[in-house]
Amino acid sequence: MSDNNVQPEKDNNRRPLKVRRSSVLMGLLFIAAGIIVLVNSFVDFADLSDLWPLFLFIPVLVMITQLVGDFAKNRSSVFGIVLFSAYAFFFLFLNINQAGWRALDQLWPVFMLVPGVSFFILFFFTQEFGVLIPGSILTILSVVFLFNGKGVLYTVAGILIFIGLVILIRGLLSHRKH
Repeated sequence: MSDNNVQPEKDNNRRPLKVRRSSVLMGLLFIAAGIIVLVNSFVDFADLSDLWPLFLFIPVLVMITQLVGDFAKNRSSVFGIVLFSAYAFFFLFLNINQAGWRALDQLWPVFMLVPGVSFFILFFFTQEFGVLIPGSILTILSVVFLFNGKGVLYTVAGILIFIGLVILIRGLLSHRKH
């Protein structure tokens, strides 16, 4: 028998790249959580109960790995990445800020603003015009409610900015088609 016909043995221990990437991600998450708990036991840098919004980054990291793995297939996960990240930062702000959760009576429109902005960002990745309708409605309503106490001037300014964004987006998209 000649040596040319010898085939190398297959490495059955190798897992697909997606499985290895998610294992590494989960491992790093647990290591980071352990380090935070250990450091907090020696140095009281934060009340761990204030850091619960960081757990919202777990699905963000999973969605980012999926997005990097197959961008064309998973590009709509941008909506979830923006949504969960913005809420995590918002809740951290509420936990760490002096006013904290007491300010929620004025900041509640942020819960509408975040998905509104997420729809706009999704549009930039998917070019699906249908997402502009809920994005516009949520963004306009949240701006109106956020600045309601500040007077009509802010509401008018928000609407003008929104109209400017729509005109800008249309101009950019029509330029791409030509």
